[in-house]
Amino acid sequence: TRESLWPYQTEMLFTFGLLLQGTTLAQLFHWCFYGLTARAVYLLAGRFYGESTAKAATLFFVLTPAAFAQSGHSYVDLALAFYTVLAVYPLLVDLETGDDRLPILSGIFCGAVSGTKYLGLGCAVTLFILWIHSRRSNIKALLFFAGASFLTGGIWYWRSWAVIGNPFYPFFSSVFNGNGFEFDIAANVGMEKGGLGFAKLLWNMTLYPRAFGGEMLGPLFLLFLPFLILGVQKANKTSVYLTIFVLGYTYFLYTQSQHLRFYLSVAPFLAVGCGVAFRYLILSKSVLLKYAALTVFLLTLMIHFCIFPF
Repeated sequence: TRESLWPYQTEMLFTFGLLLQGTTLAQLFHWCFYGLTARAVYLLAGRFYGESTAKAATLFFVLTPAAFAQSGHSYVDLALAFYTVLAVYPLLVDLETGDDRLPILSGIFCGAVSGTKYLGLGCAVTLFILWIHSRRSNIKALLFFAGASFLTGGIWYWRSWAVIGNPFYPFFSSVFNGNGFEFDIAANVGMEKGGLGFAKLLWNMTLYPRAFGGEMLGPLFLLFLPFLILGVQKANKTSVYLTIFVLGYTYFLYTQSQHLRFYLSVAPFLAVGCGVAFRYLILSKSVLLKYAALTVFLLTLMIHFCIFPF
């Protein structure tokens, strides 16, 4: 039966990975998450901002140099980005429908985020705060979200605690009786600290990529995101919640490290923002603004195509 064959199928998969004698299989998984995240961006942007915005947002994400470069490495940052989008999506849908199943779905993927990487805890905390605000009169929904998140991702923290004595291994060794290593993921990376540094983070990452690990975010985010101010008067509840999440989660990441690849989990939402801004510019009554936006967009994409091979 299929059930009786499952252990052998799993063993064959692991054996195949070992036979490759390298990171090939892990790289393949990460590359798959690159495409899956692009699809998630398309679905989110299409649901809330329209088909044309979805197409532009997907291009913004797919042609982000750091995302493209990371897709060929055996990391988990794009998996983190994928699960983050899926964790936020139910919250945005809940603002329209109020379906009690949505907190559970959001919690499941939020658990996947926190189970993928410790930095995903920032996503969990930020989302929980937003769920509290959204469902403050429905304690059951909040318990559903917290319970689903804990059951999905908490097992990994419990395992580390049970086996090693430190749920956040290898971090916080001084707190958990020396079980771990003392190192700082923020060391030797980034530029300015504090509130001013956070305000200039996107600017610094774009203009000084070497200071943030050498990976490139590309200029499109910096060029188009400021134009979101054109739609401030028309901003709906979905856009407000999405903005708060991005700022909150980004600030959490900022307090931990300024390594650029860690911020790939917020890149999908920045891409959606760029897609919205691009649509505003294209639909602008000003012909000059319309063609300037289109020209900058196409030229930058061509430059990105030249960056990718390197």
